[in-house]
Amino acid sequence: MNALLNQFLLAATAAACIALTACGGSDDKPTPPIAEAHINSSNFVEATGIAAAGVQQSGDQLSAGAAPVLELKDQGTPGTYACKDGGTVNMTLVDKINNLTVLNCKSGDVYVASGAITDTSETTAAGQIHAIKIKDLSFRVGDTDLTMQTLNGSMNATLKPDGSLTAVKADFSYTRNGRTDTLALRQEANGQMLIEVQTPNFPQKLAIDISADEKTVKISSRGDGSSVTVIESADGKSYTLELRGIGGGSPTATKTLSTAEFEALLKKWL
Repeated sequence: MNALLNQFLLAATAAACIALTACGGSDDKPTPPIAEAHINSSNFVEATGIAAAGVQQSGDQLSAGAAPVLELKDQGTPGTYACKDGGTVNMTLVDKINNLTVLNCKSGDVYVASGAITDTSETTAAGQIHAIKIKDLSFRVGDTDLTMQTLNGSMNATLKPDGSLTAVKADFSYTRNGRTDTLALRQEANGQMLIEVQTPNFPQKLAIDISADEKTVKISSRGDGSSVTVIESADGKSYTLELRGIGGGSPTATKTLSTAEFEALLKKWL
C-alpha cells in the first residue's frame, strides 16, 4: 500500500513538472515525497487488530493441529494408536526421540489428514527440555469448513521441575488457500515475550513486545520502527492505543477502545 502511494505521488509530481515546463515554468527538480511511517495515523488501529489476530490465529491453529497427535505420545511405547474418532497415529521411539506419523486422525472437531511430529525430551537437574518439530501437518478444524491448512515449524521449551516454563523459542508457518502466515516467539525466564508476525494483511513484519504482566503490548514495524503501544486500563474494560513515529518519543495520536470494540477489531482480522 505504501509503495503504491509513493508511486502515485511520484507520478503526480512528474505530471506537474511537465505541465510547468510546457508553460514556461520552473525547471527545478521536484522535492521527493517524504516516506510515510509504516504504522501511521491512518492505520495504527488496524495494525493493532492485525497483530493481535495474527498471534491468536497462529496459537489457535498450532494448538488445534498438534494437540490430537501429541496427546497420544503419552502412551509411552512404540506402536500404532487409534485416534479418538477414527484414524491412527504411529509412534516410533529412537533414543529419546518420539516420531509420530499421522494418518486420517480425527479427534473432536479436528481432522489431521497427514504429517509428522518429532518430539525430543530430556530431563535434567534444572528441569525438562522439549524440542518439537512439525512437518507438513495437514488438517482442518470443524466439519463445515472443509478447507485444509498446512502447519510447519519447531519449538524448544524448557520447563522447571514443577512444570512451569522458563524459556520458549518457537517458529511456525501455516498455509491456507495459498496464503502463508508466519509466527516467531521468544519468551524469557522473566516472563517478557517477543513475537513476530508476518501476514499478507500488512506489508511489513510486525514485532510484538509483551510485558511480563501482559498489561502493555508494543507493536512495531520491523521496516522502520514506527509503533503503536496498547495499554490495558486498570479495570480491564478498555484499551488505549498510542501511536509513535519512526523515532519514538511522545505519542502522535491516541485512541481508546472498549473491550467490545477491541474484540470486534480482533475478530475482523481473524
